[in-house]
Amino acid sequence: MDNFVKSANNAENLSALYITVREGLQKGNFYLQSGNSNCVTLQKKMEADGTLSGFDSGWEKVLGYQYNPAQDSISVFTPSCDLESTKRKILSETSKVFDPLFLYIPVTVRGRLLMREIWKQKLNWDDVVPQSMSSVWRTLAKDLSALNTVSFPRRVLDEGKHTKFCFFCDASKAAYGFAVYAVQDGNSCLVFAKTKMSPLQGKSLPTLELLAVFLAVKCLPFIKESQKGITIKDVYVITDAGVVLSWSLSDFVQMKTCLYNIDYRT
Repeated sequence: MDNFVKSANNAENLSALYITVREGLQKGNFYLQSGNSNCVTLQKKMEADGTLSGFDSGWEKVLGYQYNPAQDSISVFTPSCDLESTKRKILSETSKVFDPLFLYIPVTVRGRLLMREIWKQKLNWDDVVPQSMSSVWRTLAKDLSALNTVSFPRRVLDEGKHTKFCFFCDASKAAYGFAVYAVQDGNSCLVFAKTKMSPLQGKSLPTLELLAVFLAVKCLPFIKESQKGITIKDVYVITDAGVVLSWSLSDFVQMKTCLYNIDYRT
């Protein structure tokens, strides 16, 4: 392991953890080379120890994201996109964005949808795509290159406080998915999102809306597992499709989902 990342709301606990990690590494003749924090007290401690990051970029790399200690926010790293419109190049460029929390998926999913259309053309890897797709790619490339201008505040859920998870599900003929927000003391933050491309077999829109709800329920155990120590009071799965609400409240589905403590509401 060459990186250690920890986020908390208590500066004293972070400072104690920093000392423990640094001293523990030294016992094995490993030396902490570079660290950073948005906590001024901890920064001064690191500077005195000679471990404060000396980079001039203003941000640190954290699991594919860029963390800005001064603004206490994260953004995705997006290099400038090559506008070459071959099948190989478009696939390469649309795959560069590493977004494990899927915070930027409203933009990145467009790359997957474009590649699906390109695959239908049965082109060779270095063939130039049709003009209509090339135009779509140029627009998408600009949006991908600008993703790092959109940042999200770093948030940590407080242990011991009652927490609500709200899953907002939606679907279209192109894709379906959900975004989940955590709510504590009336304040909400985006935790995770997920989307899938709609099947090519021509599923009805109500069916796709139901698939969005199913995807949210399927991901719920993983999300709960990632939030260890958090007291989850309620989980809401929200859809704007009345027919899906009726299906979800049927005896069969209700029996299957009651184990997840889900309250289905429009």
